[in-house]
Amino acid sequence: MKQTLILLIAFLLLVPAFTFAGGSEEVVEEVAVSSFPGLSAVDRSGDFEIGKKGGRFVVGSFGSDPKSFNYGIAKETSSTDVLSQMYSAAFERSQFDFTWQPDLAESWTMSDDQKVLTVKLKSGLKWSDGTAFTAEDIVWTVEAIHLNPDSGSRYRSGLLVNGEPADWEVIDDRTFKVTFPDVYADPFSFVSTLYMPKHILEPVVKDDITAFASFWGVDTDVTTVVGNGAFVMSEYIPNQRVVMKPNPYYHLKDEKGTQLPYLDEFVYVLVEDQNTE
Repeated sequence: MKQTLILLIAFLLLVPAFTFAGGSEEVVEEVAVSSFPGLSAVDRSGDFEIGKKGGRFVVGSFGSDPKSFNYGIAKETSSTDVLSQMYSAAFERSQFDFTWQPDLAESWTMSDDQKVLTVKLKSGLKWSDGTAFTAEDIVWTVEAIHLNPDSGSRYRSGLLVNGEPADWEVIDDRTFKVTFPDVYADPFSFVSTLYMPKHILEPVVKDDITAFASFWGVDTDVTTVVGNGAFVMSEYIPNQRVVMKPNPYYHLKDEKGTQLPYLDEFVYVLVEDQNTE
């Protein structure tokens, strides 16, 4: 029985060789098929229809309430799922092919030795409270918060190359430069770390850097949490929900000039278990 099984497997492995030996290869046209019955696969070969303003997106979240509204220290998905909607970086991954594309960045250059990346930001960028977002926010966040081992930031290890920090430099309000201690495989990911508002955080950590870890805790007024992404928080009711609304100063618009995001509300409903969800 065992010998028969081995012969059968060997035959199946050789079938492709017999099928195509001495013949021409047949080219079959690829057809987009959804992996979920009843849903249509997305054709990414053409343009998408422009969206329309409005709508309310509700998502269920079970397990626990957010543990912090400070994205610099938050580790649990109950916190990060919400906070990830509030921040943008210089570059982001394409949703379709995962290549890096500009987000806050307008342009960039890489030195011939692949060790110096210079990034120019888009003009008119703002934090969600209307304060100008500049290259100073980026460099200050990295040097004063992330690279300070006493801050509690979870981003420190990701900003080291072979155990050494890169050199971050402000060129002007819209331009910053990062000099790597060695060639780094993914420089766009490296510079697209979390940026935080210097005008709010600097007074908090000026005398005591450890104060950063307790800033923007779950007892804070969520409307005071400032970001630069698509949404801001408008309400938090423990054990019930987190409500988000569009950031009025979000930098992206669609091809017709409509301010993004399209949604009027993004709601995380907090439930006790998966059955309730």
